[in-house]
Amino acid sequence: MLRKAGEEFAKLILAQRKAFEGKKGTADYKEKALNIAIVSAWAYTAGLLSDNPIRLDRHYGLSEKTGRDPLNSSALAKGSHKTDPLTLRALIEIIDIAYMRIYKRHFPAKGKDLNSSLTF
Repeated sequence: MLRKAGEEFAKLILAQRKAFEGKKGTADYKEKALNIAIVSAWAYTAGLLSDNPIRLDRHYGLSEKTGRDPLNSSALAKGSHKTDPLTLRALIEIIDIAYMRIYKRHFPAKGKDLNSSLTF
């Protein structure tokens, strides 16, 4: 399982580099797969999906997106599944507001610098 994940990640690195071959000013994009966040997220996701071969194959399939950036973050972020809750964004905002309230309560001197329009 670990070997297969490593092989698939190597394919992703090569696909990412190939997508930007011959283009100027794209060094960061070429090496995007080696970003520490991508490396850790790839490994975490591969482990998480190890019991679900269909979704794991979809995860590994990112490297097969030829002719374009396989790690196109805007396209990946827009993706959704029919089971994704519509209220997820609202939940994240509520958590952010709660965090801001706690921060202001426990660190009042620093809390004055926070944008008060974000809290109730």
